[in-house]
Amino acid sequence: NYSEFVRRKEAFLDAQAAAESALANTVRRDTAWLRQGIQGRQTRNKTQVQAAAERRAELKATKDRNAAPTRATTIDFQATERKTKKLLVLHNVAKSMGGKRLFDSLELTLTPARRIGLLGVNGAGKTTTIKAVLGLIQPSGGAITVLGQPASDVRVRQRIGFMPEQAYFPEDLTARELLTQHSVLAGLTLAESKVRVPEALTRVGLTHAARDRLRTYSKGMLQRVGLAQALVGRPDLVILDEPMSALDPIGRRDIRQIMLSLKENGTTVFFSTHILPDVEVI
Repeated sequence: NYSEFVRRKEAFLDAQAAAESALANTVRRDTAWLRQGIQGRQTRNKTQVQAAAERRAELKATKDRNAAPTRATTIDFQATERKTKKLLVLHNVAKSMGGKRLFDSLELTLTPARRIGLLGVNGAGKTTTIKAVLGLIQPSGGAITVLGQPASDVRVRQRIGFMPEQAYFPEDLTARELLTQHSVLAGLTLAESKVRVPEALTRVGLTHAARDRLRTYSKGMLQRVGLAQALVGRPDLVILDEPMSALDPIGRRDIRQIMLSLKENGTTVFFSTHILPDVEVI
């Protein structure tokens, strides 16, 4: 009947209105979520941009602090050396790793134009001591000074030549390119590098292979180029970790002669080995 028709139509209209209201509420909610998401991303992006800017500023400040020393700074180091006559000083140095005491109460004073051998069995802590001297790790106790400055001062590294026991150089470089890069790290000008690099290669007997890629080098040749990069900057202190490792008898003889000749130039040599005859000869 007519009354029933009216009742159903009103119920239909009420349901339609409720659906439209629910749809409107859903649209408003989704719009709010979308707006919040966009604002959140904008906030995160802004935060990330700010963090990146702060990081760049921090890296720039660190780079400025660790910038290569000027010649005036080098002269100061040399003046300190002449005044104190102490290139390297280890006072009561100790180091522990993994709960194990590697060494304790280590004392050493190294003066210019000396050759000092750090003798010990494998695992005695020779390489760890060298890393502490280079400022690569911090000792657990005591103090280390190089050229009158703390070992952690990166500026003194330009006055140190270092050859690790196992050197891993970029294989795509030639020996000449590698030494040129290291000469720049040592603070040499391009004109100085053009003189020093051939000198260093000649000194270690690699002139014939100066333009060969390092990937073609034998282990003994890599040891020689490692020594050359330690000498190219004519450092005040040369630190060699097992310098005659992997060399044949002729190569060992040549490296010994180079180490002996460094004293004539006023260079101090600090090397590690577990072979007693090497220490006795050098």
